[in-house]
Amino acid sequence: MDEQACRDLIASSAKLHSELGGTKGPAKEEQVTMDFAFATVVTIAPIKAGEALTKQNLWVKRPGTGSIPAEQYESLLGKKATRDLAKLLLPLTTLKRRPEPAAPPRRVGIDVGDVINRALTAAGLMK
Repeated sequence: MDEQACRDLIASSAKLHSELGGTKGPAKEEQVTMDFAFATVVTIAPIKAGEALTKQNLWVKRPGTGSIPAEQYESLLGKKATRDLAKLLLPLTTLKRRPEPAAPPRRVGIDVGDVINRALTAAGLMK
């Protein structure tokens, strides 16, 4: 490819790209998955105005429905709260545990391997 052909290719590519239009981003249907997949920063203990943000009063959790992405967690540590912040995440000891799902009923079935072995033995093809 010579220099002029390369310039033409670049110009044509730029023109084609500009004519595509539209915006690129997640589909509306993907929002539920995104909320679950991403974590956000939450308070795990009450924080008074002027108190430092620490690992003892902040953490990250899913679903990511909060306003501060988990990626900003480290940059928040050491900063001071400008207002009182309530505890948003209860300690595990106070969470009500969901009951364990009941075990599915056992199916009474046929041992296919046993049936095949018996059939082959009866046909004289297996001892």
